[in-house]
Amino acid sequence: MCILTERFTRIIPVFLVTLIAHLLSVTTSGQTNGNLRIYPGSVLIISSETTLNVPETITIHATSEKTASLINKGSLNVAEANIESYLSSAGAGFRLVSSPVSDQSIKTFVINNSIPHKNIGGTDVYAMQSYSEASNDWTYFPYDGTPATSMGIGTGYSLLGQDAYVTYSGSSFNSGDINVLIYASTGTNLAWNSIGNPYASAIEVTGSGDDFLSVNSDQLDVAYAAIYYWDGSAWDTYTGESGSQFFQYGQGFFVKSKTGGGTVSFLTTMQSHQPTVSIKSLAGDFYSFSLQAKLGEKEKNTSVYFRNDMTLGLDVTFDVGLRKVNQDFEVYSKLIEGYQEVDFQHQALPGGYREYPGPFYHIKEYGYWWSATIAIDGALGRSLTYADNNIVNFDHFSRRGFSIRCLKD
Repeated sequence: MCILTERFTRIIPVFLVTLIAHLLSVTTSGQTNGNLRIYPGSVLIISSETTLNVPETITIHATSEKTASLINKGSLNVAEANIESYLSSAGAGFRLVSSPVSDQSIKTFVINNSIPHKNIGGTDVYAMQSYSEASNDWTYFPYDGTPATSMGIGTGYSLLGQDAYVTYSGSSFNSGDINVLIYASTGTNLAWNSIGNPYASAIEVTGSGDDFLSVNSDQLDVAYAAIYYWDGSAWDTYTGESGSQFFQYGQGFFVKSKTGGGTVSFLTTMQSHQPTVSIKSLAGDFYSFSLQAKLGEKEKNTSVYFRNDMTLGLDVTFDVGLRKVNQDFEVYSKLIEGYQEVDFQHQALPGGYREYPGPFYHIKEYGYWWSATIAIDGALGRSLTYADNNIVNFDHFSRRGFSIRCLKD
């Protein structure tokens, strides 16, 4: 499927284009004859110093498996901008979303997309929420009196997934480099900011060096320098170990600001056509393991990654703190040196072990962990190294000092 105009009845004359498979690159300024539709799997790229005029509507289409993209490095003038997004209802239902158009009214969005509403505490509300950094809380939009204000640019919202399409509509697609303020109020578990991909294409969030995390890590709390997203059932993160990862257009996420607040930047160089990306993309390139704990229906996990270039202390964007939601049940780890007040969701260092009565061995080479299972001469454990992908089972005398995973109940 390539770039198609309104049901084949209109063409794109007037300017020079290069058409390669699913790619349409506009290299000379010009104008279409009416509406333009971009179908799933296709991308329209407007080159720098190029202007495209569309006198009617551009619609970017999506299916449950694929999206289209618009990457505007030049100038685009359009009467109306529409972009479809598919929201799955899998997992716990709610998704973090962000508008790819500049002036999407909240009221128009919930009405035109038939967002479900329900009664909570005697008040009818839409299944869509805004987030407050200052109170670390979500607020539903009322069924009567939903604000007509814009969803903003780069702002994240919580929206119920319905196995259905929603359409963002406005007068233009967001383009150019975009700066978004993030805030850090004083208090416990604050400084979390709900933001989102502002473009009409995917963005690279980790991996290349020009990605969102690399560009903005100095604006984030050093112990939480990661991207936090809701995967439909739990909070997860993209960190320095995550490899090349992408967020699709319309995807919201959380970051934790440095003290005093800051500014994060979305750059056009981060844009990428990734038609099959929903949330996750490629896996990281480092050996790791994840510990999962369950308490009734509650489920938590923490991860350890193995790299020989990490330190005993905090490695920014690699060791990242836990975003706490359920305070009565969490699973986390601690650093060997420093930041003992922070509970970590991800770590990137094998801690070795301590022999009785004192010396340490294999620091930064191997990681050793006790299990809760008693053995003949002590207890069972596991070890892992960055050199291979083998998890070794063993039993050792309990006088040795191995790492443990910290569970909070």
